[in-house]
Amino acid sequence: MHARRHSLSRYIPSSADPFTHFKIARGEVQSGFESLPCLLARAWADGTFEMVNPAWDRLGYSNEELAGRSVCELIALEPDAACAAVRSLLSEGGSVEFGLLCKDGSEHGFHWNRQFHDFSTSMFIIGDGLPAA
Repeated sequence: MHARRHSLSRYIPSSADPFTHFKIARGEVQSGFESLPCLLARAWADGTFEMVNPAWDRLGYSNEELAGRSVCELIALEPDAACAAVRSLLSEGGSVEFGLLCKDGSEHGFHWNRQFHDFSTSMFIIGDGLPAA
């Protein structure tokens, strides 16, 4: 049996620029997510990138500093490469690795996996921290 592959990108207007489309929002932390060491997010076709657990705090930003900010701004890559990284997160497939920028200017590397959710037309994204080089 072949695994179904889904993509959030098919629900996003083709004219949407990944650098400006996905904006950060703090989501409600569900019971059991409080102590997860990974970064957990949910991306919606409307451009909401919802951070749904407290592990995102390790980046050092306050909720106010992140609210409405572009996801691409946090990715530790040049703008075009950051947009490509966001595009890769919108489609299921093999895992990807890239870092995020912390408020203090340092970079934390992450191993990213994701799963499309058919019923809500959203994508769950999980970032596991990589050991420091």
